[in-house]
Amino acid sequence: MPNLNGTNLNTLAGGSLTTFLIGIGVSLLITIIIWWVIFAKAGYPGALSILMIIPLVNLIVFLIFLFGEWPVRKELKALRQQLQARASYPQAGQQPGFGQPGYQSGPNYPQNPQYRP
Repeated sequence: MPNLNGTNLNTLAGGSLTTFLIGIGVSLLITIIIWWVIFAKAGYPGALSILMIIPLVNLIVFLIFLFGEWPVRKELKALRQQLQARASYPQAGQQPGFGQPGYQSGPNYPQNPQYRP
């Protein structure tokens, strides 16, 4: 049976508290890293992940993240519009359709037949 006098009990409580606090710190660090990666991939600043550990503020940030238009999506939409605008105008010296992928100027015969004539 362990000796639970005052000194040993304080040491045991201190060690348990230290272990608990280290566990909480590691959990918070992992949470911040995970949210940092998520925010960065969505185009937001990764530092918003620090707000995710503050109660009630994390709910507001999450709702903004959930229902707001992501910067990555805005950029993608702008790039698609630019690409669509370029595709609608033929370049100088080019007729529409000729030389573009998917356009066939004539019948598509195999170039190297498998049989000998």
